[in-house]
Amino acid sequence: MKWPEVPLGEVAEVSAGSGAPQDPQDFGNEGYPFIRAGSLKSLVSCGGTASLERLAPGTAAKHKLRLFPPQTVLFAKSGMSASIGLVHRMQFPAYVVNHLAALVCGERLDSAFLHHYLLRFSPSQLIQDAAYPSIRLSDIATLKMQLPPIDEQRRIATILDKANALCAKRRKALAQLDRLAGATFVAMFGDPKFNPKGWKLNTIDSVTLDMRGGAALEPEDFIASGFPVLHKGAIKPGGQVETDSKKKAFADPVYARGRPQNIVNRQYVAVTLRDLVPSGPSIGLAADLQHAPQEEYLLAQGAYGVRLDPTRVCADYFVQLSNMPNFRHVLRQHAVGSTQIHIRNPVYLSIEIPIPPIEAQREFSVRMKRVRQLALLSADSLRQLNELFESLQHRAFRGVL
Repeated sequence: MKWPEVPLGEVAEVSAGSGAPQDPQDFGNEGYPFIRAGSLKSLVSCGGTASLERLAPGTAAKHKLRLFPPQTVLFAKSGMSASIGLVHRMQFPAYVVNHLAALVCGERLDSAFLHHYLLRFSPSQLIQDAAYPSIRLSDIATLKMQLPPIDEQRRIATILDKANALCAKRRKALAQLDRLAGATFVAMFGDPKFNPKGWKLNTIDSVTLDMRGGAALEPEDFIASGFPVLHKGAIKPGGQVETDSKKKAFADPVYARGRPQNIVNRQYVAVTLRDLVPSGPSIGLAADLQHAPQEEYLLAQGAYGVRLDPTRVCADYFVQLSNMPNFRHVLRQHAVGSTQIHIRNPVYLSIEIPIPPIEAQREFSVRMKRVRQLALLSADSLRQLNELFESLQHRAFRGVL
């Protein structure tokens, strides 16, 4: 079915938020939430307001901030967040930062329909220069969208809302499994920062049989397919190795085989010891290559392989310890550098870690195996639900839903 096209500005008010107050004292526990560009990720994933700052009406009036109504549709219009394309439909009144576009629907446009329309046709397509991502309000207002009758919009939005809610529940279940691993670790071994159970401390070096560093690869060393490269960004929180095909990297097999000192296999744990970000959010992240999608990897600079002594440390224990926020905070204290921070190999190997009895570690491994099995089932279910949702989106905006 062919629906008429109308400029978005004809059926919605297109505006932006205001500059954020600079005085931290302006924010408190009372009043309405204040949404920043950085808030979108958590709002899209869980929709809660607990982590949002709040402004009292008097403070907001002093700064001439507008209170946007529920059902306002938000997305980033400037900065790198604009490239990501996150879209959020507010469920509560809120003040909004000026980096966000705020769309208030008129009588002819349903906000839920607009939300799903922008999820399907991302506003990031309006960015004119990827190096300096920004979206002009005038371009948003002139963006043409297909506009079915309002009752049809609501019918489509209801179907897509239900499908999206199923995906959200599955994502929440996966997040809970991630938290379960950390909670199980603390219950069995205590917080590694304080070592309340008094486990004996040993250096990482004393429980390591081999450690390998990454090769200094140049852009031309990467090819479309070949020997898999494990770069530092591929090691993700939760102990996974990134399997998104868009982010895979490959090297020439002949080149890779000529660097055996940089190749690791399933006997190794991969660790990130270098980061470009000053705060070092990925420093210390670890993943057990036993569960990685490839048999072998060529390590890129910043990624390291550690082969542990299995009679003293289980890989599951070491990976979960490495990924605990309190322990990684200790690791970051050993990092050096400014724009590119790193931990030197001798320093990393000299760090002491608590070593519980190997029997307790093996019991932890048994429990983690069960968690991984549940995670695989949930991830497969989420993949199928995402495919269903994308199919429904495609059909909805072709007028055949």
